[in-house]
Amino acid sequence: MNNRWLIHCVAPAAVLLVFSIAAEADDPSPKDPNVIASSHSGTLATFSQVNIDASVPVVRTSGYERPGDGGQATYIRVDREPTHYGKFQSADGSWWELREDVVRLEMFGGGVDKDGEANNRAFEAAQDYLSVRTLGPVDGAGPTIEFSYGDYRFARTIEIKRALHIKGKGAGHGPVSGQNTRLLFPKDTTGIVVHRPNTIADTVETKNSTGNRGADNSIIENLTLVSERGETPLPPDYNRDAMRGHGIWLRARAVIRNVYVNNFPRNGIHIRASARGAPHTAGNANLFLLERVSSSNNGWNGVYVDGPDVNAGLGIGVNATHNGLYGIFDSSFLGNTWIGCHTASNNKHGQVHYNGKRYRLVADDVNAGARTVPGADDSIWRFVRTGRPHPAYPDWSPHKIYVRGGPYRSDNRNARSVFLGCYSEGDQGGSYVISPSIIVGGLFGINDGNAGVYTSNSISAGTRVDIEGLRMVLGEPGNGTALKFEHPGTKPLRFRFNDGAWELNSANASDRRLLRFSTELTPIDAGRGSPIGPGFPIAPRGLFLGSGPRMITYGTSPPTSGKWGKGDIVFNQNPSPGGYAGWICTKGGTAGVDAVFKGFGRIEE
Repeated sequence: MNNRWLIHCVAPAAVLLVFSIAAEADDPSPKDPNVIASSHSGTLATFSQVNIDASVPVVRTSGYERPGDGGQATYIRVDREPTHYGKFQSADGSWWELREDVVRLEMFGGGVDKDGEANNRAFEAAQDYLSVRTLGPVDGAGPTIEFSYGDYRFARTIEIKRALHIKGKGAGHGPVSGQNTRLLFPKDTTGIVVHRPNTIADTVETKNSTGNRGADNSIIENLTLVSERGETPLPPDYNRDAMRGHGIWLRARAVIRNVYVNNFPRNGIHIRASARGAPHTAGNANLFLLERVSSSNNGWNGVYVDGPDVNAGLGIGVNATHNGLYGIFDSSFLGNTWIGCHTASNNKHGQVHYNGKRYRLVADDVNAGARTVPGADDSIWRFVRTGRPHPAYPDWSPHKIYVRGGPYRSDNRNARSVFLGCYSEGDQGGSYVISPSIIVGGLFGINDGNAGVYTSNSISAGTRVDIEGLRMVLGEPGNGTALKFEHPGTKPLRFRFNDGAWELNSANASDRRLLRFSTELTPIDAGRGSPIGPGFPIAPRGLFLGSGPRMITYGTSPPTSGKWGKGDIVFNQNPSPGGYAGWICTKGGTAGVDAVFKGFGRIEE
C-alpha cells in the first residue's frame, strides 16, 4: 500500500501530530489522533509525560517549556536512544529524535530569558546534536544555529568545534538591545572560539562526541557580542592568559560577516594561529574572511592578526574605532588584504596632553613614554596639535604605562599585506606599515613606516623597485633624497637636494659629492663675488676624463697626499703672474712620497 503523511492539530496552541493514512480509496479515514488526550499542551516537557500511540511516527512540539517559547521542533520516532541531546522519551518508553537542520537554543532549554549557564548548556547540546547528525547543506552554509532578537547571556566562552553556520537577527552593527541579536559575556571572558581539530582539547571544554572535527569554514553573522569588560594588561602580553578576554578568536579559517564586537578587555577580533604552535597559539586560520565587521571600545586592538598561519585573509569594510591600541594590527607572516576599511579614535594608550599640547608615542619601547617628557625627544613623543585636553587622552605622567597605537599596523618584514582604499580619521596618530606591504588609494593619513603608498598621482617615500639584485628607492625621508640606488657590496648612490643644489652623493657623505647641479638657491660663487646661478654642473672632487681616464681637478698647489696617476692634472685655483697654470703628474704614486708633479703653462708677468 502507498502511504502519505498528514499533519493534524490537536487542541488550540497544542501539539501537531503526523500520522500515516492510506492513499487507496478503500481506506480513506486516518487513524484516530485522540490517543493523546487533547487537553495536553504540545511542549517538549509535556510530551515526555504522555503515551504516544505506536502508529504515530512524527510529532511537532509547540515549544520547549511553554507554547511559543521558540523551542517548537519536529521529532521522529526511532528504535533506540539517540547518542546526542536532541531527543526525548515519551511515557510509553519510546524514543524520539529531533529532525531539524536549523536549530535554536530554545530547542535545548536556552533563550533570551535564560541565565548564562542555561545558554551555554543549550549551545553545547545544539552543537552536539548537529555534530552527530549527517546533514545536507542548509542555505549553502551547512548545519545552522539560529538566534532570535534579544539578549542571550552566557556564563563562559562559546566554543565552536565543528563547521557551523551561526546567525542572528539584524545587521549586527549596533550595541543597542532589541534591535538585533546580542550575545552578552562576563568579565575577562572570550566570546567565541572557532577551533581546529587539534585545539579542541586545549580549552576548558572536552571533545563530547566523534562528530567534532574542527570548525574550519564556519560562518558567523548578524550578531552583536558585548563584554562586561575586565582586565586590560599593559603593556599587552599576547602570550599571558592567552585564552581570555577576546571577542572572537579564530583558530581555524572562518567567515565573520555583519558582526559587531564591543567592549572586550583585549582584542575584539583575535586571529592568531600556528600549525605547529604551542597550546595558546596552535591552529590554522589562513584564508579567513571579515566582511562588514565592526570592532569598537576594546582594550587592545580592534582586529589583531598574528602568526605563521593567518595569511591570505581578506577584510572588507572592517570598521575599527575607539580601541586602546590599533584599529587593525596585522602581524601575519605572509600578509593579508584589507579593502575599504575605516578606523577612528583608536590609540587610547599612546596619546597624551602636556603643557597645552597633544603628543603621540612613536617608539615601540614601552618604557620610553614614561621616562621621556613630551616635547623633549621627537623620536619618542611627536607633536600632534595645540589645544585643550581631550577626555580620551590624559595628561602625561611619568608613573603610567604608554603603548604605541594608531589606525593600522603591519610590522612583519616578510609580509606583503595590501591596504586598498582604506581610511583613517585624524584623531588617532599615525599608522605603522612597513615594506614590502603597500598602501593604495584611500585617505590613510600619516604612515610612520616605510611601506609604499600609492595615492592620487603621488608615490610615498621609501617605495622601491627591485631588479635582479639592483634596487631603486623612491625617496628617503629626512635627508632630501629623491632617488637612492643600491647594489650588494657597494655604498648607496643618492640623488638628493642639499645646500641649495641637486647632487649625486656616495654613501651620504659630505666629502663624496660626485656631481652637483646649481639652482637659484645655490650659494656657490666660484670666485665671482655672487652666486653662479642655475644650470651649471659642478664636480667637487674633480673628473676622470677619456677612455683611459686621467684626473682633472683644481687646487692652489701641487698635491701633498693621495694616490695619483701619470698624466693627472691639477689646475691652479689661485694663479698669479709668473706662476704656473697648473701642475701635471709625471710619475705616478703617492703625493708627498714618490709621485712627481711638474708645473706647466708659465703665466706672463
